[in-house]
Amino acid sequence: METNKLFIPAKVGAIELKNHIVMSPMTRCRAIGNVPNDLMAEYYKQRSGAGLIVTEGTSPSPNGLGYARMETTLLRAFDSVPDVMVPVKDEKRPGRIFEIRTYESNTIDTLKRKIGMFNEGEIAIFRKLNMLPVFFGETIVGRNMPNLTYMLAFDDLAAREKAWKAFGTDPDWQKMRIQPGLTDPEVVSNISNSIVQPLALSEIR
Repeated sequence: METNKLFIPAKVGAIELKNHIVMSPMTRCRAIGNVPNDLMAEYYKQRSGAGLIVTEGTSPSPNGLGYARMETTLLRAFDSVPDVMVPVKDEKRPGRIFEIRTYESNTIDTLKRKIGMFNEGEIAIFRKLNMLPVFFGETIVGRNMPNLTYMLAFDDLAAREKAWKAFGTDPDWQKMRIQPGLTDPEVVSNISNSIVQPLALSEIR
């Protein structure tokens, strides 16, 4: 459709529209607890310029929801890694695997100490052992705070296992981890991790 026709009046059967823009319903997940609310009305109000808006109320069944749950996290980058570090791409090699690790702490103070360990040497050890840093961040919005999350890249699972084994015995790490106030029981209360692979469309591979 030509751009100049998009914004001119149209007629669909007996319905006269002020333009050719038709918007599909997009608010089911805004119905908190599957109950209509002011968020939904505000959504359509913000888009009142469309010629036709197909509104909706709530999902008729759980299967009608795009997803049953959603989690949002906002991170503040570490001083030593202020940007996402995209590994060098090579179209001839298979995609890497990525490990996402989250460290929870009991207090803000102990979290700051753990972040200091990363900034002052731990990340450097990762690089030395070819554990490729992608990002490091302190959670400022999310669950189980205070915590931090980071991502490392490896060639494959075997390379990951080898690298973590080398990390555990690295002299610099052994020296750092036994310093008073920096031992694991003092600064970390829980560790969780997941291994992911990039999709074909991913810019990080």
